[in-house]
Amino acid sequence: FPDFVKVGNSYIRKTVFREYKPVSRPDENVCYILFKTSFGSIKVRFNNEEDLKKELASMDQLFDVEQSNHLKNNKIWKRKIEQKQKSLLN
Repeated sequence: FPDFVKVGNSYIRKTVFREYKPVSRPDENVCYILFKTSFGSIKVRFNNEEDLKKELASMDQLFDVEQSNHLKNNKIWKRKIEQKQKSLLN
C-alpha cells in the first residue's frame, strides 16, 4: 500500500502523520519513536538504539526528510513532515 506506513503492527495513512522523533535513554534501556498524528500520539518501542536508528533512517527516506531538517548541534530532533504532506495531497 503506497499511501500507508507500517507503524508497529498497524498500517496508517501517510497523510495523518505530523512529525516524529526518536527517544533514546540507554541508561534506562528506553528506545522508541514518538509519532504525532492527526488523531494522537503513537510510541513504537525498540530493543536497542541500533534498531531505532535503522527504523529512523527508513522513515526519513519514506517521508523524504533531509538530515539538515533534524540535526542540531549533533543531536537528533523531531522531524516535521508537513512539506511532504502537501505533496502527497496534490
